[in-house]
Amino acid sequence: MIWGLTISYRDKMKNEYLKRVFKLTAVGLAMMILYIFFADLMKFNNTNSELHVRNFYREPENTIDVGLIGASEMYADYSAPLAYQEYGFTSYNLCVAGTTGGVYKSMIREMLSRQTPQLLVIEVNGFLYNVNSLQDEGTLRQWIDNMEKNDNWLDTISERIEPDDRKNYYVRLLKYHSNWENPKDLVKRQCDIDRNNESDVSLCKSMGIRTQTNPEVSTAENKSKLTDLGKSYLEETIAYCQEKGLKNVLFIRAPHNKKLNKKTNQQLEEIITQNGYAYMNFEYISEEFGIDDKNDYFNTEHLNVFGCEKFTDYLSRYITENYTIETEHSEDVDAEWNKCAEHTNAVFDTLKERTLKEEGKYYTEFSDMKW
Repeated sequence: MIWGLTISYRDKMKNEYLKRVFKLTAVGLAMMILYIFFADLMKFNNTNSELHVRNFYREPENTIDVGLIGASEMYADYSAPLAYQEYGFTSYNLCVAGTTGGVYKSMIREMLSRQTPQLLVIEVNGFLYNVNSLQDEGTLRQWIDNMEKNDNWLDTISERIEPDDRKNYYVRLLKYHSNWENPKDLVKRQCDIDRNNESDVSLCKSMGIRTQTNPEVSTAENKSKLTDLGKSYLEETIAYCQEKGLKNVLFIRAPHNKKLNKKTNQQLEEIITQNGYAYMNFEYISEEFGIDDKNDYFNTEHLNVFGCEKFTDYLSRYITENYTIETEHSEDVDAEWNKCAEHTNAVFDTLKERTLKEEGKYYTEFSDMKW
């Protein structure tokens, strides 16, 4: 009898223990789900950059012929759907506003993890910032916080973030917890995300254009220097491309109203070409493809919709004349890209009208055009 009572008591205690484990597990899972929800909801730094990165992951794997890496110059100056329409190759601007050359290696790793581009185009402005800008937390976060949480994410944090600061990247709420104080920004961000996700992929493939002409035409020289840190990032990027066996890598300087000084340009060219890759400064020859400093920029750094059309055509033609790009795609891929080109043409027609009126508003691929 006593033995039976002992067994019954043990069973009861075991059941109680299992119930507690179950409750604790359920609470833990609920807390984890809430953390993931709030960590994403409260994250707010730059929605434009966030969605340029997020949209990259929405592209079907191994469908991008040309990958473009850089900062805002590329998604302002180059339109992937227009390039496809005229030259047949698919491409994507994996670009973040103000991003530094210090994360170009990480961006290339991410590109290669999902795509097999026949050519990489790397815009060099990210190597030319001053030391403080090259290490700026805000610009680093616009890439790191918007990446998928994978091995590359962990490696990037280890490579670029000081040990004492890494916890704020691993646990994003430590950085963004106070964003609840700005509910309007959070609501706008969510509306932008919802509008962006109305289509299966980004229809404009990264875009950022202001509807105005250049109010600050300048003939002054851009005095940017290649600092030791910037040089090390450039060399690191080149070394990684060589390590991965990438033969087709084109480094470019996109058009700017203020032309880069000859000394810095020569430094870039020497480092890049001595390592076996090509370098092309398009701002030195921008008149060849009809760029007008007053009418084709929206500021001294970025082209407007008229300039974007011109540079997209010239860069695309340069690519097809200097690199062999296979442009055969599946029917589904071609159908999707034709849809993107049709949409982008409609967007650009509207942007042209508004630019001629000097509207002065900034538009991205997820803007509510209200046409």
